[in-house]
Amino acid sequence: MASARTPRSFGAAPSLAIALALATTVAPSLAEPPKGNASPSGSSSAQSVADATKEKKERQARAVELHDEAKTLYERGLYRRAITKLEAALALDPEGKELVYNLALIHEKLAEADIAEGYYLRYIDMETDPKAREHAQGIVKRLQGAKQKLKDDLKERAAPSAAPSSSAVASSAVGSQVHGARMPSPMVFVIGGVAIAAAGVGVGFGVSALANNPSDASTGPRTTAYDLETRARSAHTQAVVADLAFGASVVVGAAATLLYLLESRAPSKAPASTAIARARVRMEAPF
Repeated sequence: MASARTPRSFGAAPSLAIALALATTVAPSLAEPPKGNASPSGSSSAQSVADATKEKKERQARAVELHDEAKTLYERGLYRRAITKLEAALALDPEGKELVYNLALIHEKLAEADIAEGYYLRYIDMETDPKAREHAQGIVKRLQGAKQKLKDDLKERAAPSAAPSSSAVASSAVGSQVHGARMPSPMVFVIGGVAIAAAGVGVGFGVSALANNPSDASTGPRTTAYDLETRARSAHTQAVVADLAFGASVVVGAAATLLYLLESRAPSKAPASTAIARARVRMEAPF
């Protein structure tokens, strides 16, 4: 029995050794990459990625230039032209959240609440910082509240009323009191002062003319005919000056009175509507 098992077990060893030898011979050839048959798809894909990255950087650089131009226009008060520059920059760099925020600010400054709100909401979607998002959300809430208040005020004004309300009567009474107590402009005081001064000059020269008038005087040892003639000429000149001063006083006084009447009848400048004033919410410094 032992002699029968020994050849069978040994007989398998040469076959296993041959198999191992063949495996070690074939394996290196399988591990080696094929030569001369490499596909160009890998290099072309890498080149495409590089070109796309370069183009993106160039577009972002141009967007920065347009943003700087928009800032200069904004500082000069040319808001519409600044908006055009920012929109062009945003078209080049759609991920530029600063561009979106600045567009919202300028439209808010122009009281275009709907457009500003849209840009703010877009900025909120793009922003990842919690504090910045909360700040923008607060601005949106103020804009929405101001728009609603403006709509309510417009509806209230458009609604017909059969009789004026008590609040309207009260405001009218207050307006009448303010109108009646309205102070004249400084020009009225200046012209009135000139009229009073002219009247004073007229009075002074008139009194002097009466004092120098030699109608009741006669010549004597100390008074000659020449003296009387001189006094008469002086009195005449003073009387003429007094008449001119009185005339100027009348004309200037009439002008002051007319100016006062015109100012009192002219409607006073009404304050801006509270709804419009509230619609212009507090601005944040752009850029």
